[in-house]
Amino acid sequence: MGRALGEGAGAAAQNRSCAGLNTPCPCDALRPARKTGAHRCAQGGPTAGRTQLTRDYVRMNDDDRDALLATAVRLRTDGRPEEARQQLLALCEAFPADAEVAYQTAWAHDVLGLEAEAVPFYERCLGGTGLSEEDRRGALLGLGSTHRVLGQYERAVEVLRGGVERFPDDGAMRTFLAMALFNTGEHHESTQLLLRLLATTSEDPQVRQYRRAIEHYAQDLHATM
Repeated sequence: MGRALGEGAGAAAQNRSCAGLNTPCPCDALRPARKTGAHRCAQGGPTAGRTQLTRDYVRMNDDDRDALLATAVRLRTDGRPEEARQQLLALCEAFPADAEVAYQTAWAHDVLGLEAEAVPFYERCLGGTGLSEEDRRGALLGLGSTHRVLGQYERAVEVLRGGVERFPDDGAMRTFLAMALFNTGEHHESTQLLLRLLATTSEDPQVRQYRRAIEHYAQDLHATM
């Protein structure tokens, strides 16, 4: 699913290659809290680089974690999602129980079209604690729509129904649920959802004129009176 929500803020990382990647190295953001010294990231490729980053991240305090997470979010919103993904993967390894980090990591994979890889991070953040209601809303929509993109329609309906129950006023959640219901053959319920959404949210004066009729027929699409 293509994601385009929100913006993050954070200190800019220095332009230094880490583990052979042309990405700003998050280790640099830790230096003010550590003794100065030569850059020590492993040069054995992305996995080795992340392993060293994870070791460095273990030494972080909450302020360090917040700054690096904000930097990763800004990389994504600035159109550098792969760099953001690498930094977020390292943060996930260091903070496996951090729901917010898991959510941002899922988002970074989703933006890159890596839907299958995004799923476990969405599930991790939703199964954890400390996720804000706004992020939980985004995670439910992201996971449900991602299941739909992957052709896992029944699972998509299950997740999105839960999202609609928790956030009944979220029109986007209801829209994606309607699409997933269509994919499972539940055409009647899918159309009902969309008609109700149209009737309650449309600013079109012609639609608003017939709002009561649309809501009435949405109850029973076979009715003619």
